[in-house]
Amino acid sequence: MTDVVIQKKNEVYLTVECEPHIKYELSEYFTFEVPNAKFMPQYKKRLWDGTIKLFSPADGKIYCGLYDYLVEWLDSREYSYENKDNEYYGLPQETNDLISVNGIVDFVKSLNIPFKVRDYQYYAIFQALKYNRRLLLSPTASGKSLMIYSITRFFANRGDRILIVVPTTVADTLVPSVVVELTFKAFVWAESIPTPSNVDNNLTSEIVAV
Repeated sequence: MTDVVIQKKNEVYLTVECEPHIKYELSEYFTFEVPNAKFMPQYKKRLWDGTIKLFSPADGKIYCGLYDYLVEWLDSREYSYENKDNEYYGLPQETNDLISVNGIVDFVKSLNIPFKVRDYQYYAIFQALKYNRRLLLSPTASGKSLMIYSITRFFANRGDRILIVVPTTVADTLVPSVVVELTFKAFVWAESIPTPSNVDNNLTSEIVAV
């Protein structure tokens, strides 16, 4: 009998079905203390215990992006698990079998980008396209714009519509750099959209950055 059943609830959360004692262990593992929490007003007022809990034992919810960590933990505890298909959202983790490292290298080269593409950039682009969902941590001056551009071009060439969300603090530099440095003429940049009510629902451009 399978110890744990993992299924997508939506594009944000997974649901984990298992015995209560496993949920308790998961809750412990996916809970961490916030540095200097004791100095924060909510902690001082005893409205918060100073921790962030990434797994909810009450309803079994956990973020989709934590799937790899969840599976790694289950393997380390020798718990068996099953990925259950969701009629609308698919499996908890899906891979694009047609995406290969060599294929991505050839694709990026075909874009004629006027900069040298580093190995780690190829790998980051491959990871994002292979697994559909990746958190890429990239330091300053590591070529984030190039990676964003390449990933965006992949989906644009496929006929998909793309929404890029950037923090307002970097909107003045990051998005225009994608346009100017890489001369991606199809880009449309919404300079400032502070609230959802200001979003133009009639946008027809294939790529929008906000």
